[in-house]
Formats: sequence, structure tokens, C-alpha cells
Amino acid sequence: MNDPCEQLLKLYQSLEKKLIHFPLRPLPWGDDTGPDAGIRAEMDFFYQQMIDQGCFQPAPPRPTIVGTMDGEVEVWTSVTTGVLADEPSINVVFTQPSSDPNQWNVQINVLSFNFGSVTVSLQSNQVATGNFVLSSGRLTLVNVPLHIEDSGQSADVTLSQLSTEGSTTPPDLPPIPGMDVDGSGHLTLVGTGSYLFVTVWIVMNMTLTNWPT
Repeated sequence: MNDPCEQLLKLYQSLEKKLIHFPLRPLPWGDDTGPDAGIRAEMDFFYQQMIDQGCFQPAPPRPTIVGTMDGEVEVWTSVTTGVLADEPSINVVFTQPSSDPNQWNVQINVLSFNFGSVTVSLQSNQVATGNFVLSSGRLTLVNVPLHIEDSGQSADVTLSQLSTEGSTTPPDLPPIPGMDVDGSGHLTLVGTGSYLFVTVWIVMNMTLTNWPT
């Protein structure tokens, strides 16, 4: 037995071909006159039949993988030396935006860590977004919105990029390179930002749990 949706689509397309023989003309909204009016009415009928038959199925849900990052975060500023953060909490969501299995969107909706009296987190109601390339393991976040609090004082700082690509150079140190995600989920993210007159350098030596492979 033939698929009714396929039959309706063929009828609709055959009417589309007939319209080629009629000159294009601007039609006021709701105008059903003219030599092609009968064809357009039939097309509307078959289109509604396809809707009623459920021929237009929603696109399948995009693959989504939710993971975490654990490891060490080291922070330098232009007014302090490097400090290791305590137990960072980072959640990562990977979403495949298309049929290309190599390209994934990345969103971090939870990011927080402490060092000394300083607390770093995402700015209120903000997320960090970027992309992940499966073939190379490259993970890049752009315009990462961080909020810093220290002894009652607070400031917002945006890292233009936090990535496994490139390097960052804290004071009095050689460049520290990023490292793409390897087969075990290890990676190094590096980034630089500033707030007021203070520059911030961040190096995150992390391990992913649950990521596209």
C-alpha cells in the first residue's frame, strides 16, 4: 500500500509544476481570483490534507551530552601571585547543532571555585558558550562572564576566550599552553581578562566526565 503522505506530496508537486505556465502577479491578501486560482485552491487543499495526515513530523531532538569538569584551576592577577582554587564545580552541556558529528555547541551553566577569600562564579543569569571540535578535541569558550567577590567587594570580568588553543602568560612566567581534550578527557583551558585596572590570567587543568567521543 502506498504511503498517503507520499501520494499527497506528489499531487501537490504536480500542481506546483502547473503554476510555471502562469505569469507571476502580485495578489492582494485573500485574493482567490485569476486563471491560476483553481490550482492554488487545490494546492491549499492538499497541503491541509498533509497536515491532517501528520505528514510534517517534527525534527528529531538534537543529541545532547551533559558532563562535568574536575581538576585544578590556577588564577593570577596583576596584584597577586598564582593561587590554586579549591574544588571547582563546572557543568558542561554539549549539543550537536547539525548532522555533522564533528561539530558540537558547548554551554557551561555552572562554574564556581574559591581561592582564599575570593569566590569566582558565572555572572547572574549568564552562561558561557562556545564550541567543541570532536576530531581535534579543541574546546573554545568565548566571552566567558565571570563574577568575582572578595571580602565584600565584587566585580565582573569577561574573558574574551577560554580555550584549549593558544596560551596565556602570567607575570614572571613563560607562556602556559592550552591542551586539547585527549582520549581520557584531559584538557587545559587558558584565558586572560581584566576588570577595572586588574588583569586576570586563568589556567584550568581539567578532566571531563561524559563528553562526545
